Amino acid sequence: MHFASEKTDWVIWEGKPNKHFLHIEDIRKSNRLNSLIDKSGEEVKNIDGIPQVFDFYSDLYRQDPDQKSLEEIQTFLSSITSLPKLSGCTDKLVGPITEKEVEKAIKRLQVGKAPGSDGLTADFYK
Repeated sequence: MHFASEKTDWVIWEGKPNKHFLHIEDIRKSNRLNSLIDKSGEEVKNIDGIPQVFDFYSDLYRQDPDQKSLEEIQTFLSSITSLPKLSGCTDKLVGPITEKEVEKAIKRLQVGKAPGSDGLTADFYK
């Protein structure tokens, strides 16, 4: 059953209108790249600058790290004198996952949402 809407069709699922489709355009806008940075650090917003940006990133990711970069990384890592200690919760992090923890996680799943790539919704697990 469908109802007409200003922006899209509303789909009735389990007796309730599904508003997910109203937000698709917002999601599309937030997933767009409006500009890229070229080799000189300048922002490129037009299509004419894409070849230079492409060459810059191709060269950047094709390079092996130079000796100076490796030395900087080693200096940084050796400057770390101590890491924060976890107090009292390490046994929970290292121990096996209990049935109670799994049940608690499943109860917190949102209805109609798929928590993983298998596509099974929370309804399946509940």
